[in-house]
Amino acid sequence: MSPYNTNNSSPGRTSSPVPPTLSGWLMAWCLFYIVVNVFSLWRTFGLLGDLPDDLSTLTYMLIAVLIAVSIGAIAGAGLLMLARKMGLYILIAVTVVGIVINLWIGEYKGLLSLVGLAITWLLVHKDWSQFR
Repeated sequence: MSPYNTNNSSPGRTSSPVPPTLSGWLMAWCLFYIVVNVFSLWRTFGLLGDLPDDLSTLTYMLIAVLIAVSIGAIAGAGLLMLARKMGLYILIAVTVVGIVINLWIGEYKGLLSLVGLAITWLLVHKDWSQFR
């Protein structure tokens, strides 16, 4: 059984699935998530030119992983907007990776991303049956 409603009103025509209607709050939250992570990428790329030359390879690798985390968060929020369960799974994964890296470098404010994940779950929870 498809999670989408189908419209079979026209005889002889195959119907295309109608995407589920998600809450406006979820859509707004996903747009906010995307904007924040695009800003984070923009800021990170802007700071790359100002880094000292004597940084270790590990530091550059951590920066690259944090860039990948932001890109993953954008992809996850986009998939949530398309009612895909994989979007939430991606957001959980990038949140965990981001927290681990932030704790490793001694930045405890990274734990606040758990609040964002909790808000995401609260917004997704009521529409979860519509996701595929």
